[in-house]
Amino acid sequence: MEATAVSLTRTVLDGVLGSAGTAMVDEAALLLGVRREVDFIRSELQMMQSFLRVQSSAGAACKDTVKTCVKQVRDLACDLEDCLLDFTLHASRARWLRWGPGIVARHHASPAASGSSRPASWSSTSATSGEFSVTTPERIEKLRNLQVLGVVRIAQGSEAARNLGKLTSLRRLGVDVAASQEVWMDLCRSIASLVRLERLEVRSESLEFLKDTKESPPKHLTSLRLCGRLGKLPEWMGALNDLGKVKLLRTQLKQIDIEVIGNLPNLTLLALWEESFAEGSLCFSEGTFQKLKLLYIEGLENIETIKIEEGTLPVLEKLEVKKCISLHDSELGLSRVKFLENLNELVLTSCGDKPQLEKALQRQISGFELAKRPKLITGKSIVTRS
Repeated sequence: MEATAVSLTRTVLDGVLGSAGTAMVDEAALLLGVRREVDFIRSELQMMQSFLRVQSSAGAACKDTVKTCVKQVRDLACDLEDCLLDFTLHASRARWLRWGPGIVARHHASPAASGSSRPASWSSTSATSGEFSVTTPERIEKLRNLQVLGVVRIAQGSEAARNLGKLTSLRRLGVDVAASQEVWMDLCRSIASLVRLERLEVRSESLEFLKDTKESPPKHLTSLRLCGRLGKLPEWMGALNDLGKVKLLRTQLKQIDIEVIGNLPNLTLLALWEESFAEGSLCFSEGTFQKLKLLYIEGLENIETIKIEEGTLPVLEKLEVKKCISLHDSELGLSRVKFLENLNELVLTSCGDKPQLEKALQRQISGFELAKRPKLITGKSIVTRS
């Protein structure tokens, strides 16, 4: 069992290193001025890879230690792959860099056992015309031990949506879905049958089919990414008690949906990206988001006020607000930051000229005890804790 876990984790890590090692990542690092940081991450990934090689040949010694370390490495590799997927979405919208993981499919069984001629580690990328997905391979249902698949494009008339339900070992799935009622229904049924699924991403011009289906995803999802017009959260959303990460793009949700998300008991990260919220005022209500540590609000061009009520976000460590150009240039733009007692960093950038709002935030930050005072970043300036 330990050998299988090590083998699987090595495969996941190999895929992440493959994506992180491309020339396009180097180009992005240069453009963003983070070349040193990228080199450091690569070095750390290589150390993790070396650790797994050692464990593969170490036999059964120190089983508990190996199991714990391998799990930590696997989780970190998956988080890094999440970051790469986030980057592809941002790069696609910005239209300044064309790259991204198209399909990353991995399984730890031998080709003979799975009934396929594919190698044990399978990874390919697509960056054509700014699309960050590839067409689902034929006979993919034969890869019964497949654990990671994404992002695959499911075309109209394709049987891929139906066949995905046969991949019952999947732990991570990303799909880009064509606008077809039949495909939508097949996809929902397939996702509901993937009882081991932990991370799910669904992209489509319209995600409204998620509201209409009677099928719900596995209840043990830990990460959910939705990209497309939705308007209202599906009823099953509130039942995903293990959900730790939610990332939304173009979903056009309302305040009532934010309340539903806020009541998820184990949510630690929320990203509200471009057009994910449709109203002009965003409120984090008392008693909600009790475990949230990271909050990203970006590209909500119509939002005018962000209100934080007392008793919400009690453990929030980082609040990042970017590209929200309609925010009021006053304390109303982002109010009651003083209630965020565990905040370490507050970012307000690319929101236009907001001198009064920036001064109001500085006043609120100065009200914190010196030892607990968060770092405030506005535009290119940083207000330190001192």
